[in-house]
Amino acid sequence: MSLHLRDYQREATQEIIDSFEEHDRCLLKMWCGTGKTRVFFFHLLEQRLPLSVVVFPSLALVDQFRKDYLNNAQWKDHVCKFQVLVVCMYGTTDADDIERFIDDSDHRPKIIVVTYQSFHLVHNLEADLMIFDEAHHVVEDRVRDLVFSESEEKVVVKKMLFVTATPEKKNGIDMLDGICCGPVAYDYTYCQAVNEGVCNAFQVVPFAVAPRFEGENRVRNILPQLEKDANAVGHGRILTFHGLAEAESNSRSDVLRFVKTAQDHFKENSSVTVRGIKGSTAKEDRDRLLWEFESCPDNKMSLLASCNTMGEGVDTKTANKVVFFDPKTSHKSVAQAIGRVTRLQPGGVSEVHVIMDMDLEALQETQDSTTLTVEEKDATIREALGKSMCVTLNVFSWLKEEDPEYASMCLHYPNRFSSNEVHRNLERQGCVVEEEALTIEKMFGTETLEEAAEKQGGAIEVHNTSMETPIVRIGEGDVVARIAEGEEEGTYHEVMMEDDGGEQQVEPPRRKPFFRVPKGSDGFSVMWKVVADGMGRSLLEFDAGGITPSDKVDPTLIYVKKNDKSPPTNEKVKFTKNGVVHEICIGQFWANIKKGHNKDLRDRLLENDILKADYDKCQEKKEITPSDRVDATLIYVKKNDKSPPKEEKVKFTKNGVEHEICIGQFWANIKNGQSKNLRDRLLKNDILKADYDKCQEKKEHKPEIPITPSDRVDATLIYVKENKKSPPQDEKFTKNGVEHEICIGKFWSNIKNGHNKDLRDRLLENDILKADYDKCQEKKEITPSDKVDATLIYVKKNKKSPPQDEKVKFTKKGVEHEIYIGKFWSKIKQGQNKDLRDRLLENDILKADYDKCQEKKEQKKSSTSNSAPPRISLPQDQQQPPLLSSDELVSPRAPLPPCTIETDSATMTMKQWHQKAFTMRSERLASIFSQDPQRWHAYHQTREQTTHDYDPLDRVVQEMKALKHRKTKTVADLGCGTGKLARELGSNKKFDIKSLDFVALPDQPESYACDISRCDILEDNSVNIAVLCLALWGTNLEDTLRSAYRILETNGVLYLVEPTRRWTVDAREPVQSLLDLVTSIGFQVVTSEFQADDRFLKFAFFKLLKNA
Repeated sequence: MSLHLRDYQREATQEIIDSFEEHDRCLLKMWCGTGKTRVFFFHLLEQRLPLSVVVFPSLALVDQFRKDYLNNAQWKDHVCKFQVLVVCMYGTTDADDIERFIDDSDHRPKIIVVTYQSFHLVHNLEADLMIFDEAHHVVEDRVRDLVFSESEEKVVVKKMLFVTATPEKKNGIDMLDGICCGPVAYDYTYCQAVNEGVCNAFQVVPFAVAPRFEGENRVRNILPQLEKDANAVGHGRILTFHGLAEAESNSRSDVLRFVKTAQDHFKENSSVTVRGIKGSTAKEDRDRLLWEFESCPDNKMSLLASCNTMGEGVDTKTANKVVFFDPKTSHKSVAQAIGRVTRLQPGGVSEVHVIMDMDLEALQETQDSTTLTVEEKDATIREALGKSMCVTLNVFSWLKEEDPEYASMCLHYPNRFSSNEVHRNLERQGCVVEEEALTIEKMFGTETLEEAAEKQGGAIEVHNTSMETPIVRIGEGDVVARIAEGEEEGTYHEVMMEDDGGEQQVEPPRRKPFFRVPKGSDGFSVMWKVVADGMGRSLLEFDAGGITPSDKVDPTLIYVKKNDKSPPTNEKVKFTKNGVVHEICIGQFWANIKKGHNKDLRDRLLENDILKADYDKCQEKKEITPSDRVDATLIYVKKNDKSPPKEEKVKFTKNGVEHEICIGQFWANIKNGQSKNLRDRLLKNDILKADYDKCQEKKEHKPEIPITPSDRVDATLIYVKENKKSPPQDEKFTKNGVEHEICIGKFWSNIKNGHNKDLRDRLLENDILKADYDKCQEKKEITPSDKVDATLIYVKKNKKSPPQDEKVKFTKKGVEHEIYIGKFWSKIKQGQNKDLRDRLLENDILKADYDKCQEKKEQKKSSTSNSAPPRISLPQDQQQPPLLSSDELVSPRAPLPPCTIETDSATMTMKQWHQKAFTMRSERLASIFSQDPQRWHAYHQTREQTTHDYDPLDRVVQEMKALKHRKTKTVADLGCGTGKLARELGSNKKFDIKSLDFVALPDQPESYACDISRCDILEDNSVNIAVLCLALWGTNLEDTLRSAYRILETNGVLYLVEPTRRWTVDAREPVQSLLDLVTSIGFQVVTSEFQADDRFLKFAFFKLLKNA
């Protein structure tokens, strides 16, 4: 094959093939720019499987794959042997188009290219291979459930290849556990790429910025240093990363303001160009900007600013410097940003720079100190950067650490909270942590927490010091107990809630801005220090634990010489370096050497006879080659006079070591066209030759007999007629004497689940299928009315209302179901399912329980309507004065009028109100309005006068009234004002409206006082519809949008109304900055429109969808 591969890429393709011989899935982990796409494209061309599906995260990557590979003249002779369908985006290609492509009589193997957003259209195609590019996206909700669940909706595929540089551990999926995504077939790290000249090394260069510089002043302080550094070392193609595409806050930089400031700064310098890219930038404009950036000569400087646009899949082959103006909270985002500059440039290997700004002058004093320890110097660096930049620093550590044992530890360093942080966090949220630490046995009378959860009849919530999983739930159901880890292993503190009026959500702790790193029990630490290079510049230099891989060689050899054996995996020894004593796990280091890591150190270790013998023995054990599989297959055939069935495994001894090989899968892969270099030797055996030829004959006939949906119906009906039963899940289909790999059992299962409704009627004419279908529907259809019946039966029997975790058996049409009536009744008391409530309240016991619950809610509401919510109140030592302080303010566009909320509430105009509201945080507003609700009422009185003729909320009401749905929708009116939405729609049983604002409304039963930027009273994924109508108050308005995203269920809808003038800088792109903000949070824009009243105000209306 003419496709050129480097040695490591060819090794990767072979490892994938070998892994697929024994597993149905595997992971290809390769650093950015090392050729992941080239590897899996080569695999596609070489294997020539009947149906392959390639999944990309974005249309940009689909276009890039099409341009670089599918439409590239270099690969035309190979690609023309395939039939290719590109599913561009949701709505442009439907399921029928895909089915017609699959059933096409074209003989060629088929490739479908699709995005994750459209993955639901192809997940059940019975593909031979699915390749997930940038596979860290599979942990997202909308894809995870299709790929990893065990339901009937699970993906139907023979083999899965996950390809990524940054595997994730999220949403219950650990991509590196060897189970979810299979084993790691090949791992090519950044360090390996640098050592082999495939990628550029990078240096972390700190720029001096005094703490007093913020916003544009900070940018103006950094720009001359960038220019000076570019002139000194020739690094002039600079990528800058910012927190937002456009904003009105000094706390985070944004693309538009940076571009404006930088262009103004360099307006007299023709050798410097400044450009910006946003998510909304048209593709042709983006391509042009990238081309201009990459074409910048070495003696000039070009800056390209972006928020998240310059990430995965966006190639900049000549960029040589990265500047992080704002922190990124995601390891993946930081790694992808670094990946833009580590790609090898046309001129060959060079060193690139990553810029971070800090108070370098103050820091240098501590770094030169002879009295401070290494740990203390590292802590001052982290303090100078601030807490948010520590994620970025950890990614740098991960990339630079050569030892894989330490690399993952670097990524999450420091990965533990202190016990005090955990306890203080609980106390801040109204919890009481008992002083005495008890064992599980003393606390619950059981040996394990699992047994305790079962005994308690619910879940136990454990608060621990892990940053990765700070809260762990043991058991199922609602939380019945909370405990916090004690200082001593195996001990816990009981956690009590001050408010026992229902289950309360408890948030995990957050790291304070400046902190000292807690010591881990294993002594592992990640140290950074400031050093000077030969050009008089300062650099940040990394050192994990002060120990390099080469430092571990001598302790390993000393151990072997002393003990006459190689070190076991967990062996640790003391080692002194520069007067500091370290504890090194030489056992894990030696295990990694045997696995193939640190090859540059291996030869020195193998000069020792004991280690050489241990190493050779290890290689013998693991080196089962494809040739060995051929031998094992031939031995089996000779012994059994038949070819091996697909699941056949045999014992095979090599060098005295016994292995188990799945020869059945190996032989099946050979018949499907894999490992062609081994095929000829196997086909010398007559039995295998006959089996192979028979398989090829079936393949040759198969394309001439296309399978249609009607064929599936016919096959299903024939099967039922012959077997007097509906088809089981794995039943296959035969047509014209040829067996096809189409599972009519899966087809019938999909019909029962509601797919292919146009075919269902014909199938249901058969009595057996009709009975099976009806039985399936009966099992699924437990209605709300059934839950009412089950609840009333329980109350009649037990003379009490059901507790929250109560579940009962309920029989419907001969089928027994288990119903959580306790949770159902709890929701009724909270105001849901109002159409069922009256029937339940006819029961005296339930009526008394309901009335008692409502009394509690009324008491709580009356106490919160005149005081700040407890979740946002500040500690006593941090209480703010009644007047505004200077650090609550940001620089507004126009000077503030000479009035204050405190003194001029009654006479303030709407403009004055908004200028105040938009220049302080929502917590401060909540405090002001809760202390004096009359100010809040004064604002809304002014607002009603202003919007008397036209209220933009009317558009939302009109939209919601037009919705067609049967089930009651839970609606959160965030920033409800006077509760107009609830008044307009409250009588409609299709909606359960919860009104939230700084002040509760006494005349509305579902009105609550809270800060909507936190929205603590609503749980995650608990709302179907959210409304934000002119409600984005406070400088932390992004928190409000994220809060709305949190409470919305997947595919939940947000109606967002905002004045266009507030969000528009360029009239040609109205509210573009708002669009960038909501899409960066995760919303998908469904519809957008602009309306105007009779005067001059314009409003933007958006209908947004929560994607994941």
